[in-house]
Amino acid sequence: DALFLVRELVQLRRDVRDWLLLAECELALQHLPEARTALDRAARMEPMLPAQAAQIARLKERLSPTE
Repeated sequence: DALFLVRELVQLRRDVRDWLLLAECELALQHLPEARTALDRAARMEPMLPAQAAQIARLKERLSPTE
């Protein structure tokens, strides 16, 4: 299961890109609380590139109307 593997990956590497991938997966599956948690974690990580900050903003925008 891909979601299981991504959840394992965030524990191993602790990279903002992995947390963003997890947020995308959780959102696609309508796991809204989990998507929010992954986004919040990604937003707190350093270093972050401008493109990653923009991706966080887009994901939060997609998540907001469903809350």
